[in-house]
Amino acid sequence: MPSSLIRRGVWAIGVAAIVIALVVAALPLIASTRIVRDRIAWELSAWSGFRVAIEGSPRIEV
Repeated sequence: MPSSLIRRGVWAIGVAAIVIALVVAALPLIASTRIVRDRIAWELSAWSGFRVAIEGSPRIEV
């Protein structure tokens, strides 16, 4: 009985790790680069007090 519970626990942890890895790998595909670019420009504008514009698309690395 305890060995089957341990085996199920190991499987559950393994499946959870795979799901988390897939979500992290797919994050750059899911996140809109325009939203990220606009947010970065807004944060820099708020921090510096100057108008900031980002012309190119940002590169997201996880």
